[in-house]
Amino acid sequence: MGCIDLDKRFLLLVSSLACTFLASALVIIGLCTNNWVELRDRNLYRNDVIVHFGLHRVCWVNNNNCNNPGNDYDQQNALPAVQGILIAGGFLSVFATLITLFNLLCDRLGRSSGLISVGNAALACIAGVMILVGVIVFGVRVQVRTDYIITGYYEFFGFSFGLTVCAGILNIIAAIMSGVTGLSAAEKKFNI
Repeated sequence: MGCIDLDKRFLLLVSSLACTFLASALVIIGLCTNNWVELRDRNLYRNDVIVHFGLHRVCWVNNNNCNNPGNDYDQQNALPAVQGILIAGGFLSVFATLITLFNLLCDRLGRSSGLISVGNAALACIAGVMILVGVIVFGVRVQVRTDYIITGYYEFFGFSFGLTVCAGILNIIAAIMSGVTGLSAAEKKFNI
């Protein structure tokens, strides 16, 4: 046996699976939606959104059209690097979900090993760190070109940015839970 109870091991594996699955879904939604940065009107009586900036395109609110690609609106040309880091982190998050599912299956069959849990913890941690590094690089390096906006504006991070931050944090939490399950082995279910 190991340092943790077997029922706790199962609960940690299920919780780790839920966190990695939710993180994978959130990072996919964050990558595909256009609300990474919003420009809002600075008027005291109106706080209307003027334009939504995404990783792949820019959408104007008043005429319902989107310009594709959105790289033309980045002054620093850091957007392709951010896209690459976030897409790689998203793929690693999906792989961590599949390995967590395999680890849970092996645990229910009584054949799970600590090596799978430790490898999964490392993969989920790398995915979470890559996603958070991509978000930090986006927040620091990507500067939206606003020469074409006539009125005053405020710049806000949108919900896609927040979803991706949550995905990175959930991956790190899942990595911790998966690493803790590596402290014990699964109980043998069958005498074969």
